Amino acid sequence: MEFRQKFPHVELATVERPRAHLETALRNGTVDILVVTGNVPSSNSNTKLLWSERVLVVMSEEHPLVTREVVYWTDLQGQTLILS
Repeated sequence: MEFRQKFPHVELATVERPRAHLETALRNGTVDILVVTGNVPSSNSNTKLLWSERVLVVMSEEHPLVTREVVYWTDLQGQTLILS
């Protein structure tokens, strides 16, 4: 609400689509800004780091990944996840 009051001519909308669709939308001007994780969308984009934080994974003591010091997102492929 505060943002809308300060900047009434700025339209904010969130869009969830596959990453490739979002990158295309950025290139063709359908969207102005992407907030993404991982790799930079394209080499002709201007990127800024918004934040950097450690992400923790919690699992049962019986889970096959429990012995790993580091777990990568790709290690979680095929797993059921709950994200906040």
